[in-house]
Amino acid sequence: REKGANIINASFVTASYSSTLYDAIKACRDADILVVTAAGNDTSNNDSSPRYPASYDLDNIIAVAATTRTDGWANFSNFGTNSVDLAAPGSGIFTTANESDSSYATVNGTSFSAPIVAGALALLKVHAPAESYRQLINRLFAGVDGLPSLVGKCATGGRLNLRNSLALEVVAGFSVGSATIALGDAVQFTDVSSGTITNWSWSFGDGGHSSEANPAHDYLTNGEFLVSLTVTDNLARSSQYAKQVT
Repeated sequence: REKGANIINASFVTASYSSTLYDAIKACRDADILVVTAAGNDTSNNDSSPRYPASYDLDNIIAVAATTRTDGWANFSNFGTNSVDLAAPGSGIFTTANESDSSYATVNGTSFSAPIVAGALALLKVHAPAESYRQLINRLFAGVDGLPSLVGKCATGGRLNLRNSLALEVVAGFSVGSATIALGDAVQFTDVSSGTITNWSWSFGDGGHSSEANPAHDYLTNGEFLVSLTVTDNLARSSQYAKQVT
Protein backbone atom coordinates (compact mmCIF):
# COMPACT_ATOMS: atom_id res chain seq x y z
CA ARG A 1 0.00 0.00 0.00
CA GLU A 2 2.73 2.45 0.95
CA LYS A 3 4.53 1.75 -2.35
CA GLY A 4 1.48 2.70 -4.42
CA ALA A 5 0.06 -0.71 -5.29
CA ASN A 6 -3.31 -0.88 -7.05
CA ILE A 7 -3.78 -4.66 -6.80
CA ILE A 8 -2.39 -7.12 -4.25
CA ASN A 9 -2.35 -10.90 -4.69
CA ALA A 10 -2.62 -12.99 -1.50
CA SER A 11 -2.03 -16.67 -2.30
CA PHE A 12 -2.06 -17.79 1.32
CA VAL A 13 -4.80 -19.27 3.52
CA THR A 14 -5.32 -19.74 7.25
CA ALA A 15 -8.23 -20.74 9.46
CA SER A 16 -7.13 -18.21 12.10
CA TYR A 17 -8.76 -14.77 12.23
CA SER A 18 -6.29 -11.90 12.56
CA SER A 19 -7.49 -8.41 13.43
CA THR A 20 -4.10 -7.08 12.31
CA LEU A 21 -4.48 -8.59 8.84
CA TYR A 22 -8.11 -7.41 8.70
CA ASP A 23 -7.04 -3.86 9.51
CA ALA A 24 -4.27 -3.99 6.90
CA ILE A 25 -6.69 -5.05 4.14
CA LYS A 26 -9.21 -2.45 5.32
CA ALA A 27 -6.50 0.18 4.97
CA CYS A 28 -6.00 -1.07 1.42
CA ARG A 29 -9.71 -0.65 0.76
CA ASP A 30 -9.61 2.90 2.06
CA ALA A 31 -6.76 3.51 -0.42
CA ASP A 32 -8.84 2.07 -3.33
CA ILE A 33 -6.66 -1.08 -3.54
CA LEU A 34 -7.96 -4.51 -4.58
CA VAL A 35 -6.84 -7.66 -2.72
CA VAL A 36 -7.18 -10.96 -4.60
CA THR A 37 -7.16 -14.04 -2.37
CA ALA A 38 -7.00 -17.80 -2.75
CA ALA A 39 -10.15 -19.58 -1.53
CA GLY A 40 -8.14 -22.53 -0.17
CA ASN A 41 -7.61 -26.18 -1.02
CA ASP A 42 -9.50 -28.07 1.72
CA THR A 43 -12.61 -28.99 -0.32
CA SER A 44 -14.54 -27.14 2.39
CA ASN A 45 -17.30 -24.54 2.52
CA ASN A 46 -15.86 -21.15 3.41
CA ASP A 47 -19.35 -19.92 4.31
CA SER A 48 -19.43 -22.27 7.32
CA SER A 49 -15.68 -22.74 7.89
CA PRO A 50 -14.06 -19.40 7.07
CA ARG A 51 -10.62 -19.21 5.53
CA TYR A 52 -8.67 -15.98 5.75
CA PRO A 53 -7.97 -13.55 4.20
CA ALA A 54 -10.62 -14.72 1.69
CA SER A 55 -13.46 -14.65 4.27
CA TYR A 56 -12.91 -11.21 5.77
CA ASP A 57 -16.05 -9.08 5.33
CA LEU A 58 -14.37 -6.41 3.19
CA ASP A 59 -15.64 -5.46 -0.25
CA ASN A 60 -12.19 -4.96 -1.79
CA ILE A 61 -11.42 -8.68 -1.41
CA ILE A 62 -11.96 -11.03 -4.37
CA ALA A 63 -11.89 -14.68 -3.29
CA VAL A 64 -11.01 -17.12 -6.08
CA ALA A 65 -11.77 -20.83 -6.43
CA ALA A 66 -10.21 -23.23 -8.95
CA THR A 67 -11.42 -24.86 -12.16
CA THR A 68 -9.89 -27.53 -14.39
CA ARG A 69 -8.73 -27.31 -18.01
CA THR A 70 -12.16 -28.59 -19.10
CA ASP A 71 -14.10 -25.98 -17.06
CA GLY A 72 -14.94 -28.54 -14.40
CA TRP A 73 -14.83 -27.94 -10.68
CA ALA A 74 -11.40 -28.64 -9.19
CA ASN A 75 -12.24 -31.18 -6.51
CA PHE A 76 -9.66 -29.81 -4.03
CA SER A 77 -10.97 -26.23 -4.16
CA ASN A 78 -12.83 -24.53 -1.34
CA PHE A 79 -16.20 -23.00 -2.21
CA GLY A 80 -18.95 -20.77 -0.80
CA THR A 81 -21.88 -18.97 -2.39
CA ASN A 82 -21.37 -15.98 -0.09
CA SER A 83 -17.63 -15.96 0.63
CA VAL A 84 -16.10 -17.08 -2.68
CA ASP A 85 -16.63 -14.79 -5.67
CA LEU A 86 -15.54 -16.50 -8.88
CA ALA A 87 -13.29 -19.24 -10.22
CA ALA A 88 -10.21 -19.31 -12.46
CA PRO A 89 -7.95 -22.08 -13.76
CA GLY A 90 -6.07 -23.75 -10.92
CA SER A 91 -5.61 -27.38 -11.92
CA GLY A 92 -2.76 -28.68 -14.07
CA ILE A 93 -1.00 -25.30 -14.26
CA PHE A 94 2.38 -25.50 -16.03
CA THR A 95 4.73 -23.00 -14.41
CA THR A 96 8.26 -22.25 -13.31
CA ALA A 97 9.63 -24.16 -10.32
CA ASN A 98 12.49 -23.52 -7.89
CA GLU A 99 14.63 -26.66 -8.34
CA SER A 100 16.84 -24.89 -10.89
CA ASP A 101 16.98 -21.86 -13.18
CA SER A 102 15.36 -23.92 -15.96
CA SER A 103 12.93 -25.98 -13.89
CA TYR A 104 9.21 -26.25 -14.64
CA ALA A 105 6.40 -28.16 -12.97
CA THR A 106 2.69 -28.89 -13.27
CA VAL A 107 0.89 -27.76 -10.13
CA ASN A 108 -2.59 -27.44 -8.60
CA GLY A 109 -4.16 -25.00 -6.18
CA THR A 110 -6.23 -21.87 -5.70
CA SER A 111 -2.89 -20.15 -5.06
CA PHE A 112 -2.49 -20.28 -8.86
CA SER A 113 -6.10 -19.26 -9.58
CA ALA A 114 -5.79 -16.04 -7.56
CA PRO A 115 -2.84 -14.49 -9.47
CA ILE A 116 -4.58 -15.20 -12.78
CA VAL A 117 -7.43 -13.00 -11.54
CA ALA A 118 -4.98 -10.42 -10.15
CA GLY A 119 -3.34 -10.20 -13.57
CA ALA A 120 -6.73 -9.83 -15.26
CA LEU A 121 -7.61 -6.99 -12.88
CA ALA A 122 -4.31 -5.28 -13.69
CA LEU A 123 -5.28 -5.26 -17.38
CA LEU A 124 -8.77 -4.00 -16.51
CA LYS A 125 -7.19 -1.22 -14.44
CA VAL A 126 -5.16 -0.11 -17.46
CA HIS A 127 -8.25 -0.39 -19.69
CA ALA A 128 -10.46 1.66 -17.33
CA PRO A 129 -8.10 3.71 -15.13
CA ALA A 130 -10.82 6.05 -13.87
CA GLU A 131 -12.90 3.25 -12.36
CA SER A 132 -12.87 2.69 -8.59
CA TYR A 133 -11.97 -0.64 -7.02
CA ARG A 134 -15.70 -1.39 -6.69
CA GLN A 135 -16.34 -0.62 -10.36
CA LEU A 136 -13.44 -2.83 -11.43
CA ILE A 137 -14.85 -5.68 -9.34
CA ASN A 138 -18.27 -5.21 -10.94
CA ARG A 139 -16.65 -5.27 -14.39
CA LEU A 140 -14.75 -8.46 -13.49
CA PHE A 141 -17.87 -10.23 -12.22
CA ALA A 142 -20.11 -9.06 -15.07
CA GLY A 143 -17.76 -10.68 -17.59
CA VAL A 144 -17.59 -14.20 -16.13
CA ASP A 145 -18.75 -17.25 -18.06
CA GLY A 146 -21.47 -18.98 -16.07
CA LEU A 147 -20.71 -22.70 -15.81
CA PRO A 148 -22.89 -25.60 -14.64
CA SER A 149 -19.94 -26.87 -12.60
CA LEU A 150 -19.89 -23.64 -10.57
CA VAL A 151 -23.59 -23.45 -9.64
CA GLY A 152 -23.73 -23.28 -5.85
CA LYS A 153 -19.94 -23.03 -5.60
CA CYS A 154 -19.35 -19.27 -5.79
CA ALA A 155 -21.33 -16.03 -5.77
CA THR A 156 -21.11 -15.35 -9.50
CA GLY A 157 -21.39 -18.99 -10.55
CA GLY A 158 -18.78 -18.16 -13.17
CA ARG A 159 -15.21 -18.54 -14.38
CA LEU A 160 -13.05 -15.54 -15.26
CA ASN A 161 -13.39 -14.29 -18.85
CA LEU A 162 -11.08 -11.31 -19.36
CA ARG A 163 -12.18 -10.70 -22.95
CA ASN A 164 -15.79 -10.29 -21.83
CA SER A 165 -14.86 -7.89 -19.05
CA LEU A 166 -12.69 -5.75 -21.34
CA ALA A 167 -15.51 -5.46 -23.88
CA LEU A 168 -18.15 -4.17 -21.46
CA GLU A 169 -19.23 -0.58 -22.06
CA VAL A 170 -21.88 -0.49 -19.32
CA VAL A 171 -21.48 -2.21 -15.95
CA ALA A 172 -24.16 -1.96 -13.27
CA GLY A 173 -23.18 -1.83 -9.63
CA PHE A 174 -24.19 -0.40 -6.28
CA SER A 175 -23.09 -0.33 -2.67
CA VAL A 176 -25.19 -0.51 0.49
CA GLY A 177 -24.25 0.86 3.89
CA SER A 178 -24.53 -2.52 5.61
CA ALA A 179 -25.44 -6.04 4.51
CA THR A 180 -27.48 -6.41 7.74
CA ILE A 181 -30.08 -3.70 8.34
CA ALA A 182 -32.17 -2.78 11.39
CA LEU A 183 -35.91 -3.13 10.83
CA GLY A 184 -37.53 0.19 9.88
CA ASP A 185 -34.27 1.97 9.12
CA ALA A 186 -33.90 3.85 5.86
CA VAL A 187 -31.29 2.04 3.80
CA GLN A 188 -29.15 4.15 1.48
CA PHE A 189 -28.16 2.57 -1.84
CA THR A 190 -25.38 4.21 -3.84
CA ASP A 191 -24.94 3.70 -7.58
CA VAL A 192 -21.37 2.81 -8.62
CA SER A 193 -22.14 1.84 -12.21
CA SER A 194 -19.71 2.48 -15.06
CA GLY A 195 -20.68 4.20 -18.31
CA THR A 196 -22.76 7.24 -19.25
CA ILE A 197 -25.83 6.18 -17.27
CA THR A 198 -29.13 7.90 -18.08
CA ASN A 199 -31.70 5.59 -16.46
CA TRP A 200 -31.81 3.61 -13.23
CA SER A 201 -34.34 0.89 -12.36
CA TRP A 202 -34.20 -0.46 -8.80
CA SER A 203 -36.09 -3.41 -7.32
CA PHE A 204 -35.69 -3.74 -3.55
CA GLY A 205 -36.93 -7.32 -3.22
CA ASP A 206 -39.96 -6.45 -1.10
CA GLY A 207 -42.13 -5.02 -3.87
CA GLY A 208 -40.54 -1.58 -3.74
CA HIS A 209 -39.06 0.15 -6.79
CA SER A 210 -37.24 3.38 -7.64
CA SER A 211 -35.86 5.22 -10.66
CA GLU A 212 -33.53 7.47 -8.66
CA ALA A 213 -29.77 7.16 -9.03
CA ASN A 214 -29.10 6.83 -5.27
CA PRO A 215 -32.37 5.92 -3.53
CA ALA A 216 -33.13 5.27 0.13
CA HIS A 217 -35.59 2.52 1.03
CA ASP A 218 -37.42 1.47 4.22
CA TYR A 219 -37.80 -2.26 4.94
CA LEU A 220 -40.84 -2.95 7.11
CA THR A 221 -40.52 -6.74 7.49
CA ASN A 222 -37.67 -9.02 8.51
CA GLY A 223 -36.06 -11.25 5.93
CA GLU A 224 -33.53 -11.57 3.14
CA PHE A 225 -34.17 -9.45 0.06
CA LEU A 226 -32.56 -9.61 -3.36
CA VAL A 227 -31.93 -6.03 -4.48
CA SER A 228 -31.32 -5.48 -8.20
CA LEU A 229 -30.31 -2.46 -10.25
CA THR A 230 -30.66 -2.20 -14.02
CA VAL A 231 -28.90 0.74 -15.65
CA THR A 232 -29.13 2.04 -19.22
CA ASP A 233 -26.67 4.38 -20.91
CA ASN A 234 -27.13 7.09 -23.54
CA LEU A 235 -26.86 4.50 -26.35
CA ALA A 236 -29.56 2.25 -24.83
CA ARG A 237 -27.04 -0.36 -23.64
CA SER A 238 -28.01 -1.92 -20.32
CA SER A 239 -26.55 -3.95 -17.48
CA GLN A 240 -27.93 -5.49 -14.28
CA TYR A 241 -26.41 -6.15 -10.85
CA ALA A 242 -28.03 -7.87 -7.86
CA LYS A 243 -27.07 -8.30 -4.22
CA GLN A 244 -28.81 -9.83 -1.20
CA VAL A 245 -29.42 -7.78 1.96
CA THR A 246 -30.66 -9.00 5.34
